[in-house]
Amino acid sequence: MILDYVAPRTLSEACALGREAGAVFLAGGTDVLVWEADGRRRLGRVVSLRDLSELRERRWDQDGSLYLGAGTTHDEVASDPEIQRKYPALAEGCRSVGSWSIRVAGTLGGNVCTAAPSADSAGPLLVYGAEVKVTDGESGHSLPLSEFYVGAGKTVLQQGQIVLGFRIPDPGPHGAAFIKLGRRRAMEIALVSATALVSVDEAGVCRDLRLALGTAAPTPMLVEGAAEMAAGRLLDDEVVDQIAKAAAAQARPRVSSFRCDPEYRRRMVAVVAERQSRRPGVERRARGGRREAGNELEGQQVGREVYADPGETLLFCLRERLGLTGAKKGAAMASAGPVVLIDGQPRIVPGIGR
Repeated sequence: MILDYVAPRTLSEACALGREAGAVFLAGGTDVLVWEADGRRRLGRVVSLRDLSELRERRWDQDGSLYLGAGTTHDEVASDPEIQRKYPALAEGCRSVGSWSIRVAGTLGGNVCTAAPSADSAGPLLVYGAEVKVTDGESGHSLPLSEFYVGAGKTVLQQGQIVLGFRIPDPGPHGAAFIKLGRRRAMEIALVSATALVSVDEAGVCRDLRLALGTAAPTPMLVEGAAEMAAGRLLDDEVVDQIAKAAAAQARPRVSSFRCDPEYRRRMVAVVAERQSRRPGVERRARGGRREAGNELEGQQVGREVYADPGETLLFCLRERLGLTGAKKGAAMASAGPVVLIDGQPRIVPGIGR
C-alpha cells in the first residue's frame, strides 16, 4: 500500500522530497509498483517524476551525439527510425524489454537506475559509451555509465539525486547488435545478454570492438581487453574464440540465482559473446551494407532500414526487427499476403497473413 504520493512540478522540489527518509522516485512504475504489489518492499512516500519536462527532452546535438532524457520510454527509443539507423543495438535492446504495454510505460532512466544486471538497455548504452547526467536539484554532473553501477541494485546515486538523461556519442560508421538468451522469445528476463559494437575498415580489419554482457555479473559489464584483442586484425575464428574465452573468464554470475545454474550461465556467456563477435549482420553493418525494407501492414505504411542476417526469415524480420506483430504465419494454402518492398522491389509474401 502506497502511504503518500506526490507529484512535484520542478526538479528542485522533486529532489528535496526525494531526500526524505524512505522516499522512492517513480518514473514509469514498471518496477516500483511491482515491488509494492508482491510485498518485496513497503513504500512510504512515492515521488512521481512524470510531470518533469526536463526528463522528457530528446535532441540531436551538433557534434552528432544523441541526448535522451531519463523519462524517454523504451517504445520511443525502439520505434524512432533515426535511432534505429544510428544506434541499432540500442533500438534492439529497448525493443526486447517486456511487452508493448511495459515498453510504453517503462523509461530508460528507470531501467538503468534499478541497476538490475539483466537490464536490456544497459548493454547497448555501455558499448555506445553513454554518459549519465545527474542532478540534486541545484547542481549537476556527468559520469560514464560504466562508473554508475556499484553492485546489484546499487548505483552511485545519493538520496535525492535524479538522473536527468543520457548523452550518447556519435559512434561513426559501425555495426552493432543486441542478443538475449532466455527460455522464451518475449516477456523474458535475460539469462544472459550480449551487445557487440564493431568498426572495421574497407578490408574488414577491425578498428574497434566493444562487448557488453548482461546478467553475467552483479552489474552490466564491458568485457575488458576486447578492443585490444581485435584491433588491427580480421575477426577470424582465433580472434573470436579469444574474445569469447575472455568474456567467460571475466563473468561473475550469481551463485544464488534461481533462474539458472551459475556454471551454465558462464558457459552461455562464451556462447553469446562468440555469436555477437562473429555475427555476419554486425560486420555487414560496420561495412555499410544494408537492406531497405518498407511495408504496409495493419493499415499503416512503415518505411525503415532492416538489417537481416543470413538465414533469418522475412516473418522474423517483420515481427522482431520491425515490431509488426500483426504479421503471422498463415496457412500453407494462402495465396496472398502483405506487399513488402525489398531493395525497392515490391514482393507479395505468401504464407503470412495479418
